[in-house]
Amino acid sequence: MLACGNPVRARRFYRERVGTALAHADFTAAASPAQWELALAADDLDGIAARARDHGPEAVPTEHASRSALRLRSPEGLTFLACSATPARHDGGESG
Repeated sequence: MLACGNPVRARRFYRERVGTALAHADFTAAASPAQWELALAADDLDGIAARARDHGPEAVPTEHASRSALRLRSPEGLTFLACSATPARHDGGESG
């Protein structure tokens, strides 16, 4: 995932430079400086959150591309997203 000020322009830039569409890359709008972030699909966000608590770093609930997600931090300080495989519902439950 690339969070940046102009996702359309960024997608076009990478498509033109690489020579192919980046079908599995998300480009999202963000006011902060542009940055790439690893986003992985996961079936069990509750299990991931529990393991994260067991090993120290905190998992922060968030939403990414209309899906429930957890932002995790590695011991080196790098962040990544674990995203649910199903779209988030806004009533507190998961759809499916």
